[in-house]
Amino acid sequence: TVLLLQPLKVLAVGLVLALLMRKDYDSMDAHSVRVREIHDGREKFMLLQDVLASQSNDALRKKAKSTAISIGLNLAYLFLLYCVCYGSMDPVVFHLNNGLKMRLTVNQPSPQFSLDKVQKWEDIHTWLNHTVLPNLYPTVAANGQPLSEAEQKFISDGVGFRLGRVKLRQLRVRPVWRDSLAVSAEYSASTEDRSCYGIGWRTQLPCNHTGSGLDAAFHARTVTPWPTWGTYNSYSGRGYVLDLPNNFSKAISLLQEATHCHWIDNYTRAVLLECSLFYPDTNFFTSVSILTELPPFGGALSSASLRSTSLYRYIGASGALRLCAELLAAAITLVLLLLQLRSCWLQGFSKHFSNPWNVSHLLTNLTMIAGLVFLLLRSFATVAALESMQNSNSGNLETVMFFDESFYYCLGIAMFLVQIGFLNLVRYSRSLAHLSGTLRNSLSELRSFFWVFLVIFLAFAFIANLVLGPVDGEYRSLMQTMITQLSVMLGKFNATFEDSRSALYKILFFSYTFTIVFIVLNIFVVLLNESYADATNSSDDEQQQEAFQIIDRIFSSLKSTFRSTREEQYIEMNTPNDAGSTRHALDLIDKLDEMGLHLEALAY
Repeated sequence: TVLLLQPLKVLAVGLVLALLMRKDYDSMDAHSVRVREIHDGREKFMLLQDVLASQSNDALRKKAKSTAISIGLNLAYLFLLYCVCYGSMDPVVFHLNNGLKMRLTVNQPSPQFSLDKVQKWEDIHTWLNHTVLPNLYPTVAANGQPLSEAEQKFISDGVGFRLGRVKLRQLRVRPVWRDSLAVSAEYSASTEDRSCYGIGWRTQLPCNHTGSGLDAAFHARTVTPWPTWGTYNSYSGRGYVLDLPNNFSKAISLLQEATHCHWIDNYTRAVLLECSLFYPDTNFFTSVSILTELPPFGGALSSASLRSTSLYRYIGASGALRLCAELLAAAITLVLLLLQLRSCWLQGFSKHFSNPWNVSHLLTNLTMIAGLVFLLLRSFATVAALESMQNSNSGNLETVMFFDESFYYCLGIAMFLVQIGFLNLVRYSRSLAHLSGTLRNSLSELRSFFWVFLVIFLAFAFIANLVLGPVDGEYRSLMQTMITQLSVMLGKFNATFEDSRSALYKILFFSYTFTIVFIVLNIFVVLLNESYADATNSSDDEQQQEAFQIIDRIFSSLKSTFRSTREEQYIEMNTPNDAGSTRHALDLIDKLDEMGLHLEALAY
């Protein structure tokens, strides 16, 4: 901080003040100051008051100034977004989540007790008893020594601290008669069981019954407002919850009681293991959700979702820098939004938003405002969740993680739109301006080409999904089929011709490859080539010439601002009564300069 951050702060403040307060003359004596100025393509001496008057009426100078301010704001905006986004991300998160996932799903000494070996609902108890509980509730250290009561609050890695209780949550379908089992056993919002029962699912009780332990596990309640997305289906935030005690022996005993009472049975469609952890060494909070789906056709589908984030964001010098970046980004967002509203007011709504770049800027501002809202909601949800875990051992980080992910999604979209917006600067480059002309000229042809491509692409997608969906996982759904076809377009595919439908598979594969890769994509390239040729051969229009003049004016202003030598030439200060004689003297000097230029031309 002393050797780097503080000197940089002083330097930055001094630079800003030097640029803002730079003054080479007394503005009160503008009538008697003579400066060197380029006028009508020639460098000559002019009175400062004449220069200021001409600059105030120069429309091109005003446009150059507004363009330079806009470019500077967007560059600073993008830099601050990078600081906010990548200042909050840490590559340690991937290794943390991956290691924790392996610890809870894989049993290396006994692979038969791993999560991937679960094939029916009875296997869930085996996985919990032999893999999950020993890692979440360790009793002995790696050297065989028993752990103290304080050390048992950490999981088996010795660094992850359990927050609240570990929860087992299941979602069920309502009991049905055997003859209608095939119809109504599928899980959905209409078939989900939300009733309250006694132990063993035998007696239905009113849901105002309050119980604890195993009694509460047979009463449906809402845990989180957010659904859980699995491989086969999506599941609501309700369910029947079994809260495990913070002790290994008690947790094992409660789980065995639940097993004897058939807490998980044939009507169970999903079982979730949910817990929250805190890693004090790295300041990361982790939300663990391991889902095992039990579809009505048998088998089991397992997936794990681990999300880690730093909830205490503003700790230390890096945290203070992150806070400053977020505040400055919010301020620039407000400034850009106000500038756009002012431009919309002056130009009119329809004319302003006829330019697609203005639409992109508006989306950027709205996305950043949404991200700011999610950031505030995450802060409030963090306080509420941690207080709930500390006071009653309940609560979870699901809501916090949802707001955190939403914040980063908004931030990523804003960064994408800001960076894409810099393509608009291509029109200021004489060597790259034809690229924007290529895109502009090809829009009408590409619009027609898109519909032709969409018809052909969907035709192959439908037939591939219908024919190959039952036998090939890459075509199991229409969306997955389209993803597979896009991969084939890029040259990535895994074609197997070993099943009974290999002949049809070959026909579809080679027909799609030939049609899309060799015909459709080449038509796309031809359209772009024609637009590129038209853009390079056509002369620049008035708007393009104006853009070139604007960028030239900006560069000349930058050169004069950051010049290394003093260019202003002063004459003796005269009184206002001598202003006429001063102007006469300046005109005489201009004539002498012209004569000198003519003599130089004759000499050459």
